[in-house]
Amino acid sequence: MGAKVWSPEEVELLIKLHPTELTVEQIAESFPLRSPMGVQCMLNKLQLGQRPTTRAEWDDEELAALRHIWFERGSLKSLVPKHIPNRGWRSAMDMGRQIGLPRRDARLRTGYSWVSEEMRRVLGELPNLTVPELAERTTGSGSRVRQVLKAGHGSSFYRSGWTRSHAAGEGDWVARWSLGSLPDVPKPEKVVPAARMKRYRKRLKVRSGHYDPFAALAQQVSA
Repeated sequence: MGAKVWSPEEVELLIKLHPTELTVEQIAESFPLRSPMGVQCMLNKLQLGQRPTTRAEWDDEELAALRHIWFERGSLKSLVPKHIPNRGWRSAMDMGRQIGLPRRDARLRTGYSWVSEEMRRVLGELPNLTVPELAERTTGSGSRVRQVLKAGHGSSFYRSGWTRSHAAGEGDWVARWSLGSLPDVPKPEKVVPAARMKRYRKRLKVRSGHYDPFAALAQQVSA
């Protein structure tokens, strides 16, 4: 199992490697538990600015790869790290426009492949995560994470546990997700606190006429 989150030591090393001429794939070799895509996502999250490799001139091999993936299904966020690892997807988008490539077909751009891949990587390292935890670790939006889980529920993902929505152990039950096609862990039954149940029963008695909430007060007044 990999690290739950990026450790301070990992972040420190990544910051040191950011200004070097190393590609993202080469940087990822220094992080055994991280994929090139995971490294690129963390670089984006740290907002360290452009790397030297993204400012360098594109060679013929990179341009050929860009022309190829431009018409592939999936987002550039998922395609660029695989085929042009030393470039960011924004740099690839700008270069595509510079060399006159047409606007990408919306049917290609709307795929959730990069989110799905990151979710599989993250859950492979650390299972049993909630939607907000998955969104944080994949840098995908909560809505896209939910859509991927819904599409793959029962075949790729299953509910492996439950937790409260509030840290204090209160609130609604929220599902935790893991990789696999196992049966969902049943959602815990809602437990009504004793004080709330007592008030509920009292209201039922008042409605049924078996309890008069003003009886004790009337006795005190008459006394």
